Amino acid sequence: MGIPANRLRQRARGRGAGRRARRRLPGRSRGGRDAPRPEPGRAHRLRPRGRARGAAALLDLPDPPDAVLCANDVMAIGALDTARARGLRVPQDLAVMGFDDIEAAAMVVPGLTTMANPAREIGRACARRLLDRLSGGAGPSAEVVIPARLVRRGSA
Repeated sequence: MGIPANRLRQRARGRGAGRRARRRLPGRSRGGRDAPRPEPGRAHRLRPRGRARGAAALLDLPDPPDAVLCANDVMAIGALDTARARGLRVPQDLAVMGFDDIEAAAMVVPGLTTMANPAREIGRACARRLLDRLSGGAGPSAEVVIPARLVRRGSA
């Protein structure tokens, strides 16, 4: 679901909330309770403390990794912070890599090795496909491959 339960509650109770929104709330809350929870140490929120918890959990393992590939650059910067706090040298003791190539990736020390997310190209390809489909010219679904670009910096 796109809206967390607490936000849905705020909307349902807020000014101008309709009956339909209030009726959806109990079902969304029940669904949230029954939904599977991520395994501890596997998924962490992108908050200043949370972004480093995943790396800390991995480094606390009996056989810790010598490389970490993070889902995004914010998490990878948290991994760099965790490594630094534990006295690990990056990339000698722990290689760290992110995904997105946000501006901060070039500003941290060492610079974060990352995959540049070709968001503009992905958007263009989606728009072309949608316009083709709307005009009736699109055939069956097809796989479109848009390569990401490796940005080599000092962390891996």
